[in-house]
This record gives sequence, C-alpha cells and structure tokens, in this order.
Amino acid sequence: MAEVDYAKFWHWLGAPLRLWKSSLTLRVVTSSMLGSLLVLLGSGVFLLYQVTEGIATNAREAAISEARQAMLVIEAQ
Repeated sequence: MAEVDYAKFWHWLGAPLRLWKSSLTLRVVTSSMLGSLLVLLGSGVFLLYQVTEGIATNAREAAISEARQAMLVIEAQ
C-alpha cells in the first residue's frame, strides 16, 4: 500500500481555508452572494405559498358559489 504524505494532504486541504482567511474580498463577495441567495429563496417560498393559497381560496369560493346556485335551482324546481 502506498504511503500517504499527511503534510501534503493537510496543506492541500488547508489551502481554501488559508485563502478564505487571507482574502477580505472573497469573504465579502461570498457572504453577499449567500445572503442574496437566502433572501431569494425566502421570497420564492413566500410567493409560492401566497399564490397557492390564493388559488385554493378562489377555487373554494367558486365551488361554494356553484353549490349555492345549484341549491337555488333545485329549490325553484
């Protein structure tokens, strides 16, 4: 079995962490993008809920209205 050079492994694994710590620009851009993504996802979920609720409410009101009309027709007969 081949020997693993743990020093190179941890050096390679630590490179992104060192870049993150040393680059203010990377931290600001990444944080801004993640924040924007969270806001967009939250807004999307909220809008999806509102649209679904509106469709369900309109369908329920239409069904009640049709049932009332049908009852009036049946009572008239």
